[in-house]
Amino acid sequence: MTRLKYSLKTAQNLAESHRGKCLSNEYIHVKYPLRWRCSKGHEWERKLYTVKSGSWCLQCSWDNQKAGLQVAREIALNKNGECLSRVYINNNSPLIWRCALHHEFTVPLRYVKSMGRWCKICSKEKWKNIDLKYEPSNLSTAIKIAHTHMGKCLSSSYVDNSSPLLWECSERHRWATPLANVKNRDTWCRQCNIIKQSCGIEMAHKIAHNKGGKCLSNRYINKDSPLSWICANGHSWSTSLGRVKNFNNWCPQCAKYGFKLNLEDMKKIAHRYGGKCISKEYIKCDHPYDWECEKGHIWIATFNSIRNNGTWCPFCYKYKRENLCREIVTNYLGPPSTIRKPDFLKTLEYPKGLELDIPYYEFGFAIEVQHQQQECDQLKKELCDENDIYLFYIYYDDKDPEKIIRDELFALGLELDIPYYEFGFAIEVQHQQQECDQLKKELCDENDIYLFYIYYDDKDPEKIIRDELFALGLID
Repeated sequence: MTRLKYSLKTAQNLAESHRGKCLSNEYIHVKYPLRWRCSKGHEWERKLYTVKSGSWCLQCSWDNQKAGLQVAREIALNKNGECLSRVYINNNSPLIWRCALHHEFTVPLRYVKSMGRWCKICSKEKWKNIDLKYEPSNLSTAIKIAHTHMGKCLSSSYVDNSSPLLWECSERHRWATPLANVKNRDTWCRQCNIIKQSCGIEMAHKIAHNKGGKCLSNRYINKDSPLSWICANGHSWSTSLGRVKNFNNWCPQCAKYGFKLNLEDMKKIAHRYGGKCISKEYIKCDHPYDWECEKGHIWIATFNSIRNNGTWCPFCYKYKRENLCREIVTNYLGPPSTIRKPDFLKTLEYPKGLELDIPYYEFGFAIEVQHQQQECDQLKKELCDENDIYLFYIYYDDKDPEKIIRDELFALGLELDIPYYEFGFAIEVQHQQQECDQLKKELCDENDIYLFYIYYDDKDPEKIIRDELFALGLID
């Protein structure tokens, strides 16, 4: 397998880019820990590939987090508000804020500190009484109107009311349209409008389905516009998605005439999922009850979480995710091997063998789809390493597992129009670490299989995967 040739000079240059130093006198390989020192004199040991992936001094990072949070709190205090976040990552990471009127919103520190942004609701209230339709049509009016939409007019000159100007919304979408359209027809960002409409109507249908009813509308304008609904008892009415979603409003007739929930309602919803409610008494919607799915898994959940939030068996979620990943890879490489417990994963502790979810031995990789780490993870990793199987990871909150799998296969040269050969990798789909990680990791190291991790709360798994593959010399 071709690998990039790193050296001690690579480490020294990398340290200099961080205004620090690499104190080690010898470079062995990319996974061997080196000694580092930052510009403030903190020293630590870390592998070269970790530093190449963007990691640097943890002590400085912690100090910066404390300082950033303190700055955020001071700015919020000056605006008679609060910064509710307890963790600060960097200037671009969103923080939770509360204004003087107790509106809560999320925005990065740099937007508040450098751009002067604050509560959108308060800003709209400030501008809504200013009638700009009767203002003269000029660039100044265009800038004011853009401000009312929390956006910008990017044009530097104004010709007339029908000549297009360049606009930018709060989501940084850009488009060109005459001032007349924005001023007189009250139009704004078309892209944001399409996104809101598609997401809004999908959410309305999902919420109605979870309540046993339907949303009869097919067009969504905004959260305050009325939609048509029908409940499980056939009552029809109109109300906004905002009231149904945020205030948990539902059928007014059922509420008026006292259609109370009972044990039979819980059994009906469980039956819809192919399972059972095994509790014997209904107390209230937020009370925890015992449930059983069609596969015999038993767990505890409130009726509200199942009825209104659409949750069901937490154990079956793993198998849904596993089937999804299996279908994705099968589309490219055909069905996986039926041998899920290979000989190299049999040990004294696990004589029957550890099990791989989606193995492709002929291509030198396998996929693990996990909700949480199992005790045998570390052993599995080590045994994969011993057998020259490279293991990569897909996580439960990854929104596009197909894209991740495609990128990994592409990085390893597994394209449909070329012959396949042994690449030595595998996939792990994980929720969080488990006790057996260390064992699997050691077995992978013994077999020269590098195991890296992507975790449940990683916001950009694709970047992590690409950085790791770059550090290993698999991609440029």
